Amino acid sequence: MTVSSWELGDLVWPSSIDVPIDPTPRQSIALSMDWKREMLFGGAAGGGKSFFLLAAALQFVDFPEYRALIVRRTFSQLAIAEGLLDIADEWLTGQAHGYASVDGKATKYKFSSGAELHFGHCQHLKDRENYQGGAYHFVGFDELTQFLLAQYRYIAFSRQRRRMASVIPIRVRSTSNPGGEGHQWVKQRLITEATNIDEAPASLVNHARAFVPSKLRDNPHIDADDYETSLNELHPHEKAQLMDGDWDARPPGALFHREWFEKFTTRPGKVRRRIRYWDLAATEEKEGKDPDWSVGTRYESLFNASVDYLVADVKRQRKKPGPLETWIREVAIADGVEVEIHIEQEGGASGKIAARALARELEGFTVRFHRPTGSKVVRSGPVASAAHQGRVGVLLGPWYGEWIDELEDFDGSDKGHDDQVDSLSGAHATLGVKAGTTWDDLYPPEADEGG
Repeated sequence: MTVSSWELGDLVWPSSIDVPIDPTPRQSIALSMDWKREMLFGGAAGGGKSFFLLAAALQFVDFPEYRALIVRRTFSQLAIAEGLLDIADEWLTGQAHGYASVDGKATKYKFSSGAELHFGHCQHLKDRENYQGGAYHFVGFDELTQFLLAQYRYIAFSRQRRRMASVIPIRVRSTSNPGGEGHQWVKQRLITEATNIDEAPASLVNHARAFVPSKLRDNPHIDADDYETSLNELHPHEKAQLMDGDWDARPPGALFHREWFEKFTTRPGKVRRRIRYWDLAATEEKEGKDPDWSVGTRYESLFNASVDYLVADVKRQRKKPGPLETWIREVAIADGVEVEIHIEQEGGASGKIAARALARELEGFTVRFHRPTGSKVVRSGPVASAAHQGRVGVLLGPWYGEWIDELEDFDGSDKGHDDQVDSLSGAHATLGVKAGTTWDDLYPPEADEGG
């Protein structure tokens, strides 16, 4: 459904504040949905994101108890020329008392009703503790993809509260372009798991999260032609992100490119051999931490098909050793005994002990352990080469987005995660670059310590 056919609700607007712009149609839609708990607005450059965020924060300032907070990752981003602090100064001078100024810019405003609007930042994860004790009806994040999920969750949901009889809605509003370190979690939470008003408006009432896209041409207050001329100078993936709001546009991968993998919704041929290869990490997820994942890739060699190999499924979890072993057995049972299990074994005595424990847990299945050598880049070479030749396909599943993003991000450095890359590399080497070739043929295991 398009904006022109959208039926707006009552637009709540304070009688005490005069804002010097008329809301765009997209801003009006988003502002009218004050009953929606979580919302992402924008997704492209020039769509009026900052104006929307400040306007949304001001909607209930006629209520004396109302408290609103707008945050950016750093203070310098807040204070940048024509940034949020400058816009607030332009809008609110003479209409609210600005105080707690930094470098001459007010970071807090108090209105005649008694309501307050605060601006803040959260550069480091521990900075979220600066907001302990605060209580807000509205929390706004400007350029959300610059934040960590742990920062968003804590500030947005631990600081929001209202009195029992209050009619002021609890709202979290965010703006952002694609890109940035938080790109993937923002895309997952507020686009994939949210309702896009252009695609499924009827489901908005029953959905906690909404995405209101707004692009350059949706904002009549900006010279779109001139801005597009500037955006045309960017790299194609940056232009796609900023001009088109394309959340799938990414820089080309250093070793893997998503266009190399033919995508299928059903298996394209007959299976010659199937395995699941595990790259293990005995760690569990903790707030504020980003540990490695345990990943199991089900990989198949095919015949009578347009590809030689198929990534059929990817499982990944963060669990401690005991629960991890139990989960791997559950996956094995679901796969069936015909699927061979191959596991990357860590070196040393501890690796042997862990391998024995896991082997006992997988009694009744075909299990083999491997100790690969060489750098991750070298080990990923054979499967990257096969994918480049169009010989590796993907059986699409809900795991695909994060999987292909990790492959494209992988450059052999220590940044980010590479567990899914390692699992795929091991699976490909195990099935063999040629018939009968195994991982141990490519990378002979080191002699066990002590003979």
